[in-house]
Amino acid sequence: MSWTQIRVECALKELDTVTAVMSMIDNGLMIEDYSDVTEGMNAIYGELLDEEIINKDKTRAAVSIYLSEDRSVPETLMLIKSRFDALKVEVKIETIGLKEEDWRTAGRNTTSRYTSAKR
Repeated sequence: MSWTQIRVECALKELDTVTAVMSMIDNGLMIEDYSDVTEGMNAIYGELLDEEIINKDKTRAAVSIYLSEDRSVPETLMLIKSRFDALKVEVKIETIGLKEEDWRTAGRNTTSRYTSAKR
């Protein structure tokens, strides 16, 4: 089975709004928020944090949903774009095609990107 990840990147201050819009589409969200990762550095397992995660931009966040092949990606993207445009929230949207086996290997193939205009 094929899947499409729709990943919406935003400013950290817009994370709640982006999460609310994305949960209108699907409630299985993957949220990327690295703003407090440096606090974890002082925790007992802080030394186990991957350097890539430590170096992430702490002012940005992202929310992803995964659509199965029986759901319309173009319709979903239209809905998402229209909601963010109406809310005047600046986001960057990318779609990533995944196959069932990619879940095991975490492989990613970017197929398209969209960035909303500042208003």
